[in-house]
Amino acid sequence: MATQWSDYELVVETRGGSYPASSVGFSAGWYGGVDSSATSDRLTLSLDAESHDLRDTAQLRLVAPFDGVALVSVLSNGVIARQAVPVPAGETVVPLVVGADWGTGAQCPFG
Repeated sequence: MATQWSDYELVVETRGGSYPASSVGFSAGWYGGVDSSATSDRLTLSLDAESHDLRDTAQLRLVAPFDGVALVSVLSNGVIARQAVPVPAGETVVPLVVGADWGTGAQCPFG
């Protein structure tokens, strides 16, 4: 069965009587970190890959519950880049060109 970009839960169980059951949540369509925060002041976000090479264009996917402006920051041992991005309710994709100053472990949280 094909999936769309979304969050899913896979549930496995046997039929009848006393039985073990198990479930696991997963996201399809984009790479997402395992420690997503689900608070009202944060957007759902993911990247198109787990890592990127120098000069790649990383695609940052934002899903907002309502219209607003997101402050997208690229951080390492300091602020590398920061931009205000208007976001409508729903999905927005923000392209980010990976620069040499990103270094290993640069992150793209919201400021």
